[in-house]
Parts: sequence; structure tokens; C-alpha cells
Amino acid sequence: MKTILLILFVILFIHIAEANTDECYSYAQNKPIKKVAYSFKENLLILQNDNNLRLLDTATKYVTVISPIDTKVLNYFDYSENLNEVAYLIQKYDRSYEYHLYNLPNQKDKRIILEKTQEKEYFDFAISFDHRFIIMSGDKNHIYIFRGNDGKLLKDFDMESGLWAYSFFLEKNSNKYIATQDKHSYVYDLEKLSLISSFKSLSYPDAKYFFFNDDSTVCQYDPFGNLHLYNYITGSYIEYIFVNLSTAHIFLSKNDSLILIQGDKQFDFYNLKKKEYVRNVLNMKYNFIKTSEFYEEENMLFFFHYVSGFYSYNLKTNNLKNDYYYDLTDINQDIYFLKDNELFDVLGNMKLSKSVRLLNYSNCNSDTYTLSIPLKIYQVLSDFNEYAAIDTSKPKTIFLYDVNSNDKKAEYDLKDTVKNLRFSNDKKYLYVFTQKGNEWDHILYSVPDLNIIYETTNSWGFYFSDNTEYFFSFDYPNSRIYVNRCSDGSNLFEIECNYSYGSFFSDKSTYFYNVINIDKNSSIVSYKMPYGSVLDTINIADLNLEWPFFVYEDYNQLIGKTKRNSFLSYDLLENKITKEIFFENYPININELTISKDKRFAAAEFQDGTIGIKKINGILSVKNQKEQLVEYYFSISPNPATDYIEISIPPLEQGEHHSAMFTGAVSVKVYDVLGVEHPVSFAATPLSEGNLRLDVSSLPAGVYFVRVGGQVLQFVKM
Repeated sequence: MKTILLILFVILFIHIAEANTDECYSYAQNKPIKKVAYSFKENLLILQNDNNLRLLDTATKYVTVISPIDTKVLNYFDYSENLNEVAYLIQKYDRSYEYHLYNLPNQKDKRIILEKTQEKEYFDFAISFDHRFIIMSGDKNHIYIFRGNDGKLLKDFDMESGLWAYSFFLEKNSNKYIATQDKHSYVYDLEKLSLISSFKSLSYPDAKYFFFNDDSTVCQYDPFGNLHLYNYITGSYIEYIFVNLSTAHIFLSKNDSLILIQGDKQFDFYNLKKKEYVRNVLNMKYNFIKTSEFYEEENMLFFFHYVSGFYSYNLKTNNLKNDYYYDLTDINQDIYFLKDNELFDVLGNMKLSKSVRLLNYSNCNSDTYTLSIPLKIYQVLSDFNEYAAIDTSKPKTIFLYDVNSNDKKAEYDLKDTVKNLRFSNDKKYLYVFTQKGNEWDHILYSVPDLNIIYETTNSWGFYFSDNTEYFFSFDYPNSRIYVNRCSDGSNLFEIECNYSYGSFFSDKSTYFYNVINIDKNSSIVSYKMPYGSVLDTINIADLNLEWPFFVYEDYNQLIGKTKRNSFLSYDLLENKITKEIFFENYPININELTISKDKRFAAAEFQDGTIGIKKINGILSVKNQKEQLVEYYFSISPNPATDYIEISIPPLEQGEHHSAMFTGAVSVKVYDVLGVEHPVSFAATPLSEGNLRLDVSSLPAGVYFVRVGGQVLQFVKM
């Protein structure tokens, strides 16, 4: 019997081992920052992302993670200066919820399990100012109140259908919360677990509320920058205030006279009594302010800017500090395939990294090693098994280190502080994003002599083609994408990018692609390198694809990740999905995706920071290549056009052909930027005879593409 059991165990072990060769995982917790608070007593910056809660000592820059390692989602946290305590709520992987009280002076974490939470879905969360109550809105329009000291469910408010349960508390003096339902709002008392009052309110699904300090006034602020004041005791509407600013956060002064409004890229003081702006507090260059916290007594503002990291701002001295640039964001932007079946992952890419992770996906072993000095790691050069990094003590110097030995291989001294960098695949070119005071500069250097090839102040993103012959950059202020040549920086072509949400080169750099998204309808426009003639527009709205995308020319296939735990390949010739591959053992949405150079493996970083490797043999299948035809560059005039366009068609030479489909009449179709065809009238004319005139007078103004047989042209309708 023992022998049989042993044999069965060995068979089972072999089966598991074989199964693991197809999928391999390395678990981590890396997510962008969502909320920030500051403890003036302890000089600690408190930071929340989706998975963990951490404390940053602002003097030593030492970071302590205080949330449990098995945290699936960190739902909410609150810091009390009076209690000197952090209260936070987490969901574990078994779907249960835990409430934690972390005492900052003694660094002790008290855990309370909330009862009866595993079988329900919850959407909104809040914690009372004294940390004695937890409020959660759940399925079937219920609001649940839990007691903080033991996790007991105190009250289940069964609301009517249509509830939006946003929960906000009076600032540090009362345990009241407000819930909205369609055109009504309800104010509840947590102490008595009873309804205080209700009043009619305007219906804004995305509106939020905050209480005034007078114990009678509540303010609703909507997504359009409007403030609506109500007396929640009498239920009367007080007044409407138009502040003309799309708001993310509002902070109210203690005397109810001023509000500090956080916009997309600025902070403003607004006088509620005079109904006017007092002054602009701060204006950033780019509109990527994500979260903030204001402390009135200390005149201090802390906020996280997605472009340039954490800031502290003293409103009294106007002193703006950017001491935390990406050191804490844990944005795991890139994962890299290396030689010898290894994957390189920085534990907190673009942060002050103390360690890196190497995942060997042939045996699914993960190895983490400590760096000799804390570094900001920006890129891994896979062909050289090197990584590029910045030592914070030398912010103007770029270092190259060996991935395995951690030995320094090279260093490059620049004149300004480096904020971002990227080497070309062959290490002949180096792009850097530098900061000079409040000005940012983007420079392309030749390596190793560091001669400047190209320089601009407007670039946002910067990417090389795989063959390192080209690069492209985004100029968001002017809504342009520039495609240039690496050797001399010369511009090859440019395109408008108002609706662009991603651009990339094909693997052999023959084509450039721009992904357009308008009203949730997505399409991919392809351009022929090097001069940018438009080739095709593919509507991908029904594919549910998300960035990043990869195009492999030999296979005429596009690969992209989906909005679930899978990715798929799409045949560009036949316009259909060829295969979809799931990470069956990890049902969490994919955040990043990359493909190995031999196209045998895919690496995914999931939304909780876990890395997964999967064999993808067979996802790419060789297709018959497009017929290599003589290219003719048709032209359109006038462009822009109002009533008509004329397409000039070059005469055919003896022995040449455009395509088999061009026999007889010309095939002409007009599409908009979403790939939707628009019928137009024209006279069908043989190719050998002159021009084609198309009536476009009925088309709405915008950008259009004309397919002439197998070639696509672009024009603007005025």
C-alpha cells in the first residue's frame, strides 16, 4: 500500500512539475500611489497604493510597509493626529476583510476581523475620524456599519434601488455620514445608528460631499466645478456657486470662509463669502495631480504628481519641494526577458530600489538580490545583460551595471539632473529627460561621445525602433507625434495625436502604428516608414484590447493584452482573431505585457504586481506574405478640402501592376479615424486614365482616409 501511495505521489509530483513549465509566477506588490497623509508628530509620509500601506521617514527616506503580505486590496486608510494612529481596511485573498489599527509610536498593529464579509461585494469604504466605526456600501444597495474594536456588524441599512453610497464625515468633531440616492441625500448618526435627516439634492452620479463646520451645512460638488450648498437640518437648498474648475479634492477652512480646490494641475483658494478666487496657490506644468492632502494649521500641502512624483508645498513661504521624485511610487513599468531563460524585474521600478528580482522560468525559481547601493533603475539592456541606473548621490551621472554580477560597466556624466533615460537596443544612442530648475529638457545623445543629436523642451514620451534607426516622441502641448531619424535627428513625418493613446513600431521597423481612441471606439492607423504614407486603418473597438501592442511583420499579426487575464493575436490580413491565451492560474487583469525575442514566452505583470510567465508556442503562425508590389505614391488635392478631392494616379509602366484587384475600375473607399466607411460619389475611371474626383461635400469636418486599392491616403475635410 505504501508503495502504491509513493508511486501515486511521484506521478502527481511529475504532473505538477510539468504543468508548472507552462505557467510560472513570482508574487509581488507594486502599484501606484492613491492617497497620501502626513504625520507631523512623527515626520512620516503615509502612502497608500492598491496593495499596501507604507510609512516614509522624511529625514532618512527609509520606507516601512505596515500592511500584511497577504493583502489583496487596500481599500481605505485614515490617519488621526490626535490618536497618532493609522487605521486601514484591507481585503485578503480569501475575500475576507480585516480592520487594522497601527500605533505609530510603538509600531504595533492591531488586527480586527470584520464578521460576515466573505460572501458579499463592497464598493465604497470609509472610517470614522475616531477610528471606532467602519462604513462599507455593498451589493443590493446595502450600507453596513462595523464596530472598530471587535469587527461586529452593528447595522445593515437596506436602501432602495439606485443608491450611490458616497460616505464623508464631519472633520474631526462628529460621526455623521451622508449617503445619496437618486435625487435624495440622507444624513446618518453613527453613534445612534439612526437617520438624522434627509433632503432633496441634485442627481450627479459622480458628485461628492463634504460637511461644513457649522453642524448644519453640507456641500455637494459635481464633476463640472459647481458647488451646491444645503441645510441638512431643514432640508433647504441654500445656494449654488460656480467655481469653474473641474475638481478632484476640496479642503475647507475651519471658519467655513475659504476652500482650497485641487484641479488637474493647480490649486486655488476660493472665497465662499465673496464668491471669487483669492489667489492661485500653485500651478504645475502638466495636469497630472493625482491626490493631495492639506493641513491648514501648518500651512502645508502634500500632493502626488504622476509626472514628477511627490511634492510638499508651504503656503506661507511658497516653498515647493520635490524630494521624493518617483522614489516611492512602485510603478512596475517594464519587465525584461534576458538570456538564459531569465526575466529581470526591478522591485519598484523608478523608485529608490534596494533589490531586484531574477525569475528563471525554466524551473520557476525566483531569486532576489540586494544592490550594492540604492539606485533608481530605469531600463534593462537585454542584449547586453546590463541595466541603466542613477545613483541619487550623483543625479547627473548615468551608470550601467551587469545584471548578474552587479559590477559597474560604464558611466556617463551629463550637465543636468537626469529624471528619465532610455538607451537604444544597440547602445549607440541615449535619450535623457533632464531638469534645470523648473524647466525640463529632452535630449538625444550619441554614445559613447555624448554629442547632442536632437533636443526639445516639449517632448513627453520617447521611444526607439527595434532596429534603432528611428525614434518617435509625443509633443502633448501641441498635440503632435514626431517620427525622426536617429543618426541626425531629422524629422521624417508628424501626425496629430489628440486622440492617441499609444504608438509603436513594428518589430522590423518597417511600419509605425498609432492607436486612436474616440468615445471608447478604438482603431489602429498604420504608416509606412520612413516617410509616413498611410497604409491602413483597423477598427479594434470590439476586441477589448489594451496597451501595449506588438506587430510581427513575418506573421502579419498583432498581439495585445485584453481587459482580463489574457492576450490575443490578431491577423492583420484577414482581420480576425487567431488565438487568445489565458493565464488560467491567475485570474487578475494584466497590467503590463512583453514578449520574448524568440516569441516563445510571454511575461505579464498583473494588477497586484505579480509576474507571470507563459509558454506561447503556436500563438504566431506563418502566413502567406503580401505580394511585393511596385509602390506608387498617389497624391490628393486640395488638402484640406471643402467640396471635393482629386486623386492623381501615376500611369502604369509596361510590366508593372498595382494589384490583381486593380484590374478594371479603381476601388476607392473613404474611412474616418474610427475605421467607419463613408459612402462618397465619384466617376469610376480606369487606372491608366488621369485623376479621380470624389465629392466630399457631405462629410462632417474631420480627418479621413481614402483607400485607393491597396494604398491609403489621408485628407482633412474643412
